[in-house]
Amino acid sequence: MPSEAAKGLRVRSGGRKRRIYVAYARERPKRAYSAVDTSEAARFPLYGATVQRRQVMDSDEMRRALVRIAHEIVERNHGAERLALIGILTRGAPLAKRLAVMVEQIEGIRPPVGILDVALYRDDFPTRRPDVRPSTLPGDLTGLDIVLVDEVLYTGRTVRAAIDAIMDLGRPASIQLAVLLDRGHREVPIRADFVGKNVPTARSERVYALLEELDGQDAVVIDREPQGALSPEAQEDPS
Repeated sequence: MPSEAAKGLRVRSGGRKRRIYVAYARERPKRAYSAVDTSEAARFPLYGATVQRRQVMDSDEMRRALVRIAHEIVERNHGAERLALIGILTRGAPLAKRLAVMVEQIEGIRPPVGILDVALYRDDFPTRRPDVRPSTLPGDLTGLDIVLVDEVLYTGRTVRAAIDAIMDLGRPASIQLAVLLDRGHREVPIRADFVGKNVPTARSERVYALLEELDGQDAVVIDREPQGALSPEAQEDPS
């Protein structure tokens, strides 16, 4: 049962009503977060609770980080002749396309870009059963220097799945990893070769990379539940 500080909200989901409990803190957190109205936070739902949000990268910071990553990719691979960029769906795909354009501006060669869905290779696939989307890869990967691109590096499990998928499709000369943001909390021994920004986070926080191609703006924000809120797993009343 929820505590006395919890407030019950009726929401409609999947054609039926369910009761969701959100525990509100008695004191405001001291950290500098901004309150976001639930209508604005609909893209990132927190079960009806008001989201406390802070922005860690704006559009200019994202652009500069990607330009730096593009230069580092070219330097490490001694050019772009044998380079291919593969974006991990969903948000790694537009980032890979941006990096390819930037590499072309540096070297005069646009590396091929692929899109990879790792759903079938996830270690939780038997229980999650996520939607499987088509992957588009730039031909034979054997002998190429592959740069996997993703927006946020967290536990490392998605990247591990991506590496397994790549190895099933060819034998590249190398596999490297570029991420816009590294938030820590690794669960497997994965490390990014190119990082836009390192941001320490709590596991309870949710990190979102907003992209112009998908969201109409570029920014990286961190959402935090109100202090004392119940975890998402504990918020649903089975009754």
